[in-house]
Amino acid sequence: MKPLFLILSLFLLSPLMAFAETLGDSLTDAASQGDISKLQRLLAQKNVVDTKDQNGWTALMTAAQKGHLEVVKLLLDQRANVNAKAWLDKGSHAHAKTNADVTALMIAAENGQAEAAKLLLAAEKGHDQVVKALLDKGAAIEAKREDNCNSLILAAQNGCVEVVKILIAKKADLNAEDMSGDKALAKATAKEYSDVIDILKQAGAK
Repeated sequence: MKPLFLILSLFLLSPLMAFAETLGDSLTDAASQGDISKLQRLLAQKNVVDTKDQNGWTALMTAAQKGHLEVVKLLLDQRANVNAKAWLDKGSHAHAKTNADVTALMIAAENGQAEAAKLLLAAEKGHDQVVKALLDKGAAIEAKREDNCNSLILAAQNGCVEVVKILIAKKADLNAEDMSGDKALAKATAKEYSDVIDILKQAGAK
């Protein structure tokens, strides 16, 4: 009887699961494109703002990665969960599957300078503002990725000067360590990001 019940349950739930996946993909696609009109249409449905796509990403995570400040603000106004975690970091790493448990703040911090070839200064400024917006809405500044990197380490290792400044001003842990025992200062030093190194040292990083 139980196997029959399970089969029946899966049969009945599968359309709902497929709908959730489709909706999640639609939301993250709209967020990626910065398509506010499409997002507003999708968000007209109840309780969908945190629906994840097939990689476990929400629209807020995607908007944070792309630096779409207005999209981020829209999603935050819709009470998107600023501390939701993805199970796959699909955007920034060659070895994506090793970097799970990312939050929107981590994504924004890491990509504060990201896609510079495409988005140049506008994207950099957009990401800075995204980081501020997320922090203002209560994003966990010390949340850590699967490899124990926090937002400051991610920003430092990518040379994101303005993001590093913002995180320090918000009292980020200067001496947090990743799984290898490396701190933000060590990451910046390895990449020879002199501006980031100076900022971290002045703040007391070791």
